[in-house]
Amino acid sequence: MWSLCLHLRMDRKSSWGMDIRDFELTYKCLSMRAKGEVEQVQRCDEPMWRDMLLMALRTGMRLGELSGLDWADIDFQRKIVVVRRSLVRGILGTPKSNKTRYIPLTNDLCQTIYGRRQKQGFVFHQADGRPFSESSTMKAMRRICKKVGIRRIGWHTLRHTFASQLVSEGVPLNVVQELLGHCSIVMTMKYAHLAPLATRSAVDVLEKAEERESRENEKKCQPGVNLEEMFSKIKS
Repeated sequence: MWSLCLHLRMDRKSSWGMDIRDFELTYKCLSMRAKGEVEQVQRCDEPMWRDMLLMALRTGMRLGELSGLDWADIDFQRKIVVVRRSLVRGILGTPKSNKTRYIPLTNDLCQTIYGRRQKQGFVFHQADGRPFSESSTMKAMRRICKKVGIRRIGWHTLRHTFASQLVSEGVPLNVVQELLGHCSIVMTMKYAHLAPLATRSAVDVLEKAEERESRENEKKCQPGVNLEEMFSKIKS
């Protein structure tokens, strides 16, 4: 079903004004190789957008969650962001899963946004303090991609990149599910193929268990010590 939706060409614009090409690009991850796209996209020279990009890459938050993020949702002491609201089509509501979640903040992210912290108000906003509209976030992403010299991507690409990096480093899928706010592990399973080493080490446990059991059986089968024979040898 998704593949069908991604290839529709009947209308260049979706019902909410989003360019279909942007929608198609959201399911591709940024390159994580040396000097790759992850590093390039962070070279954005627009401070507000650069902070928003880093927040997306380090937390995997959805665009609506980033747009609706309030300074009151960030605990710098505990280094945690509380995801409890989402701004979609100008309406502030709950996240897609209707569930509040807690995401740890990395040191570099804390240092980046700490300097402009406020008691309350939108973390990412226009000059007058109002939140960014969906069309402005899409235009900004296109502009940034062109500036830093990478292919065009969508904001959701950063969410997929976050998840892909975690799974590739061996983070369990159920933990990734919690961080992403997926209501079902089935949604997170699409990243399972990125963890070959993690799955291999899990299966290797079976062989280790068999080897351990075999060694224990060998010890049990060893002949016992004949005490009479041992004492007779000592006396002689």
